[in-house]
Amino acid sequence: MEQAPGALLATTSYAKSALLEFHAREHVMVMGPSYHHARQDDMVTDFRRLDGQSIAIVTADLEELETFEPWFDRHRIQFIDIEGARFGLFIGEGFRYRDYRELVLRPVAENYYTPPDWLKRFSGSCYFCEKYDLCEE
Repeated sequence: MEQAPGALLATTSYAKSALLEFHAREHVMVMGPSYHHARQDDMVTDFRRLDGQSIAIVTADLEELETFEPWFDRHRIQFIDIEGARFGLFIGEGFRYRDYRELVLRPVAENYYTPPDWLKRFSGSCYFCEKYDLCEE
């Protein structure tokens, strides 16, 4: 992406990432808590490996641009107009994995990866919780 050379691409939903991925012809990860559909991207993206990286988050919801600030050392915001539609581009530099883990991944684990008590004895381990060291103690 010419506005953020070297930055990894992301959106805030699985559907948006899939659409942008088709046009960009590269993987577009899902950032933030999103919804249950975004959990598919959890199998592909490993946020531990992104520590310190630059990430460009594309969104049509211009009000959510500021919500990404706590995950980065510094950032800038640009706007892109495509055929009459305005998109925000949050370009974050110095991704802070530890902050993202506590602010986003821990709540995702609690909301989407915590099986009910009756299922725990059948379900075995959870790849997401193990990957990010979020397993219950």
